[in-house]
Amino acid sequence: MSNRAALFIAIVTCTNPAIAQEFDDESEIELNDHGLSWNIGGTTVEVSGNASLSFSYANGETTNSSELAATLGISREFANTVMLGAEFGASSESFLKHNPEGGAESSKPIDIVVYAETQFGTLSYGGVGNSLDELVSNVGDGADLDASADILYVVNFDRFSFAASYEVNGMNDYVIAATYDADPLTIGVGYGAADDVGYYTISAGTGVRDLSIVTSYTGNENGKSSYGAELGYSISEIDLGANYSFYEEKHSYGLSAAYQLDIGPVFQVGWSTSDGIGAGLSFEF
Repeated sequence: MSNRAALFIAIVTCTNPAIAQEFDDESEIELNDHGLSWNIGGTTVEVSGNASLSFSYANGETTNSSELAATLGISREFANTVMLGAEFGASSESFLKHNPEGGAESSKPIDIVVYAETQFGTLSYGGVGNSLDELVSNVGDGADLDASADILYVVNFDRFSFAASYEVNGMNDYVIAATYDADPLTIGVGYGAADDVGYYTISAGTGVRDLSIVTSYTGNENGKSSYGAELGYSISEIDLGANYSFYEEKHSYGLSAAYQLDIGPVFQVGWSTSDGIGAGLSFEF
């Protein structure tokens, strides 16, 4: 357990005698796919994270990158209708490289997200992703809708999902997106603006047993557009992939393979006409 998580638990239990008693008698600790979870008198505390290390070779040059990220989440349900929560996330890029001033070469400030979840959807504020990233698949590099957001609203129905995001501070970027699951076909659409330029995206995907395919088309008001397709196939613990994209009169191709190791990490190898040959190892905790 991190010092921050331990401090939070100590504060909660010491300042609320009722919770302290429940913590002694009924606290639960569980290790699941999302990390480590504590249930303390109805309040859930979760700690999770991921680490990755990768190498690539292209145009006669070898590069490497590493990233470490951790998230502390706190949530509690009220009256069986509203779930209130907060997430604190910290990450560091190139954490294996030495910084003369100490620490990792590039550390990001802590991201804080607060949210309220009800049967009518989830409203989040803070370092949230835009709604297009939340719902719609965008294949390949190109005229992407790279909008930032401070507010995110997501609601899911039986087969239909809707999301909207807006940036309060900055360029007033916004995105609205929706998907419909017409089993076995899933269709997604999105529209928004980033840096005062309007974008739109259309995507479609389907899957049959262990085979999946996703396609997308993106355009913007400046007349730029891109499209692409991704093909995936799973064999036991191995995921294979192939992709194609077109942007600014340039065709790009790629192949990838990922293997889930017995001890937890995922080993990945890949090749593309734009990025060359690469290999990496990632681990979630």
